Amino acid sequence: MLNHEERLKSFLDSINRETQEKYNKILGEIEEQSKKELDEATKIAERQAQDFFNKSVAKSKIESNNKIAGKMMETRAELSKLREKITADIFSEAKDRLNAFTESSDYEAFVAKSAASVLALLGEGAQVYVKDADLKFKKVILKVFNNNCTVSADSDIEIGGLKAKKADGTLIADDTLDSRLKQQYEWFLSNCNLSVDFQ
Repeated sequence: MLNHEERLKSFLDSINRETQEKYNKILGEIEEQSKKELDEATKIAERQAQDFFNKSVAKSKIESNNKIAGKMMETRAELSKLREKITADIFSEAKDRLNAFTESSDYEAFVAKSAASVLALLGEGAQVYVKDADLKFKKVILKVFNNNCTVSADSDIEIGGLKAKKADGTLIADDTLDSRLKQQYEWFLSNCNLSVDFQ
């Protein structure tokens, strides 16, 4: 199984490859079309006065440049949509895998370890929140807290894990899989620099 950096590198390499292929194809089409238009304008201009020739060539170049600029804008928009789709697909798959993990036999140990981390931060007497389906782990959480906490359902937790706050509400800990996934998503958007430079 690939580690996070290898998956990220593979993902970025794939995007760069696909982007370069699309860019080369579009640029080739534009150059071919531009050449046809420029050749045609040149033939017409050669049969006419020098002034008309100069104006036709200038007009053809402007139109070609405008078409190239338009195609470049279209390509950037397409690539932006592609990056958004790939990112959404990756994090949708990650969410599916996390949901599957919450149904696995390893999840109970994860809940216990998370409860221990929260206990270390907040101490006993905390108010602990889990998703409704995870209330079945209430005894596990109570055992970690030496039966000195409350465990309640929180509809804001979709995937799993737990969050808690001190009895007086002064300190909150969020160790949900939801917040972990959100943090990874935000890190990914700010650090992966999924941009393409057209030169």
